[in-house]
Amino acid sequence: MRRPSITAPALLLGIVGALTASATTTRSAPVPERVAQSDAVVLGVVTALAPLVVHAVTGDERLAVATVRVDEALLGLEPGATQVRVAFQPRPTNPFLPGLTFVAKQKLCLFLLWDNGTGVYRLLSDTGDGAAGEPPTVSRDMDQYAATVAAARHAADILRDGDANLTAADPEVRMFAAWMVAVRHRRPMYPAAAELYVERPLAAGESRLILEGLARLAVHEPEALQYLLADLGLEPEDVGETYFSYDGRHARAWLVQNASSWPFRARVRAAP
Repeated sequence: MRRPSITAPALLLGIVGALTASATTTRSAPVPERVAQSDAVVLGVVTALAPLVVHAVTGDERLAVATVRVDEALLGLEPGATQVRVAFQPRPTNPFLPGLTFVAKQKLCLFLLWDNGTGVYRLLSDTGDGAAGEPPTVSRDMDQYAATVAAARHAADILRDGDANLTAADPEVRMFAAWMVAVRHRRPMYPAAAELYVERPLAAGESRLILEGLARLAVHEPEALQYLLADLGLEPEDVGETYFSYDGRHARAWLVQNASSWPFRARVRAAP
């Protein structure tokens, strides 16, 4: 299979960096992370809006459903899929309260999670997890739409053959694949009740490849690495860094030293 080409740090510090908020207290996850966290990434057009539905798990009656025609599925859909249904919280009358308004004929890039409680997709931003700082959708009329789609398409290409790309000849491809596969293993699920999920260590070989790739990521995207390691229970001081000067150098050394001994843990759905 053809290996994806990547030029780093041009991609990481260009497309990715341009789409990472730097002036807010809430971290805005880079587009590649949003791709890796999603069950599906879709480019499409809103074709219909349905009445409110009741969420089977939470009992939330404030959900509406948008039908979106699939123009391109970047990740996660079966071949030939023509539409997806997306549940969302409608915007209330008060514009300062949280919520969202879908508009007919709106062209969107959607990052989606499957919701067993409604039998439709939910927006990744609804989880309140790693993408909480994101706009819930990226509309074609937004300035960042083209860059978002380019970054999402590239990340999906890397992730689609993620296990093979962990051993690619190009070290930059290995780095990017390790980032995508690691985030994929830690992605949020919906509904996000902690008791529904467990953590399991990966096989030693895959764990080592991921940590070796993340060691290179520490140099190019230390903030992304910091958030990923924190999700794994590793605070800055655990890897020789500090909150105020997390530049990735000590984290890189820790990852290299512990790549063969520290087990990377995946988040998986618990058995019923």
